[in-house]
Amino acid sequence: MSAAPHQPPARKPTLTDLFRRLLGIPSPEERIEVRVAPLIGDDEAKTATRHVAAIFAGNKRFPVRITAKSFPSKGPTPAFPDAPADNAVPPPSQFSLIAPLARQFLAAERGDLLIFGDVSGDRLLLRFSPLVAPEEDAPDALSAGVPLIVPAEMGDGAVHLVRAAGLTVVAPGQPLKAATVNAALAAVIAPALRAAEALKATLDGQEKGLMLLAFASALARVGYTQGAAPLLQQAIDHYRAAAEAFGRDKGAYEWAMAERLLGSELLALAERSDDKTALAGALAALQAAAQALTRETAPRDWAAVQHRLGIALQRMHEQTSSVEHLKQALTSFQAALHVFTRAEHPQRWADIMTSVGHAGHLLGQILSSPEVLERAASACRQAIEIRRKESHPLFWAASQNTLGSALFALGRMTGSIEALVAAEEAFDGAREVYFARGAEKLAMIAEKNMVRVRQLLPAGKTKPGGPKGWYEIEDEEEWKKMKGGKEKKS
Repeated sequence: MSAAPHQPPARKPTLTDLFRRLLGIPSPEERIEVRVAPLIGDDEAKTATRHVAAIFAGNKRFPVRITAKSFPSKGPTPAFPDAPADNAVPPPSQFSLIAPLARQFLAAERGDLLIFGDVSGDRLLLRFSPLVAPEEDAPDALSAGVPLIVPAEMGDGAVHLVRAAGLTVVAPGQPLKAATVNAALAAVIAPALRAAEALKATLDGQEKGLMLLAFASALARVGYTQGAAPLLQQAIDHYRAAAEAFGRDKGAYEWAMAERLLGSELLALAERSDDKTALAGALAALQAAAQALTRETAPRDWAAVQHRLGIALQRMHEQTSSVEHLKQALTSFQAALHVFTRAEHPQRWADIMTSVGHAGHLLGQILSSPEVLERAASACRQAIEIRRKESHPLFWAASQNTLGSALFALGRMTGSIEALVAAEEAFDGAREVYFARGAEKLAMIAEKNMVRVRQLLPAGKTKPGGPKGWYEIEDEEEWKKMKGGKEKKS
């Protein structure tokens, strides 16, 4: 997942802030502004649109407003020059093309979440678009192209599901807005679960799949926020059920989304628990999604799947030592870079380049190829140009650690003192950041790697006055100083 943007220091509360707190009025930094565009096909009184808006009405933290203009706008748009004049919502497989227009529309309306869609008989087809573009390869990333179908006469169950779907799509970068979303989603997850269980028996096919997909994403989001393994397992079960409900022939894009999210969630489980069965399931699901999606119709979704597939293939190599898996991983990463370019998606590009560096480091060692190792180190250095220490310290440290591994392997293979000195510096930088931010396990790994580099360096080539290894420190105060000293001063 991409790093969050650097946050400025918290400002001091003003007199207005104090009055807001006394009156129980949330500040603008805490509120999630909801905008509901008039639903296509609604009556003149906008009955269905008002029902949707009422879902968030009454909550001071979620001020809601019906927009004067509809979305999509009537007639052709730059993204859909051949669109019909009745402003029909594009099919899910083409939604990634109109998503930027939705964000522009929402920005003009000064909102955080846009709800739009259409009325079809006794059903509402609703879509949710956030102001901030989602990270498509995150395990809980519900695509804005996937709609939720609910009865026009919404009961309590449908209301809970709509609220949960909207909250899952919103991904604000500001901490206070994120806290608002997380608290609201945690509160609605239990009633949404009861609603989902009740609706399972009454829905089938696409409607059932869409409901399960939206709810699975909500479960995953709450599971990650709370660190709750049971909720994450429920999310996996619901993603799998959603894929089964769609069936391959009933909706290729929706089915692919279910497989993509299932694969990402299983991959996250495999990385947390070293579960080989979960890894095999992740690889199968991501490969299926990659085959169903195309770069032309859903470029960001396709690229996100390619990145996660590459990671799964790399993990499979680590289990099986299969060189073919490693080569396939690099092919998948390169495919993702065709969409997530440095110019248009710098953070996503840096994430993938770090993955390229890791895979290249492993392949270079297997092939005993200094050239491959040099390319791996170059990929990490390019990622570090984007993953700055000041704004994305933990991501910077991860790239530094991967850079150190590539340079260490290169130094051992070629006898290059320059490569070993650079490896020591990279590991030391990663160690400092990890310790300063409480990631002690990662810091110890970086420290251990740094010690291994120093054992190969001749006298006088190591950093003067270098720190003791973590295993050498017995004094508690010295340990605390090592964990945070340098980083806190910078």
